Amino acid sequence: MGAVCIDDAHRLLLILRGQPPAEGLWSLPGGRVEAGESATAAVVREVWEETGLSVQVEREVGTVRRDAPSGGTYVIRDFLVSVLSGELCAGDDA
Repeated sequence: MGAVCIDDAHRLLLILRGQPPAEGLWSLPGGRVEAGESATAAVVREVWEETGLSVQVEREVGTVRRDAPSGGTYVIRDFLVSVLSGELCAGDDA
C-alpha cells in the first residue's frame, strides 16, 4: 500500500527507504497489509509509523505491479490521503 500525500503547496511527500528491498530509494510512505487489516487501515498505520502524521484515506488512485526479487509479483495499491494532524518526522522503519 502507498499513500499519495500532497500538501497545500502542491508538494508530494516522499520518504527515503532505509530498509531492503528498496533501501536508498525514494518512495511513497506505505508498506504491507497485516493479517486481518484492511488496505485503508494499513495505509493509515504505515503513514503514522513512517512519518508521524495522522491521515484520512480519500480514495484509491491506482495499482502498480512490480516483479519481486523472489520471482513473484508485488501488487501495490496507492491511495490519496489528507493529513488530519501530527508533526512530520522520519520513522525508523521506512
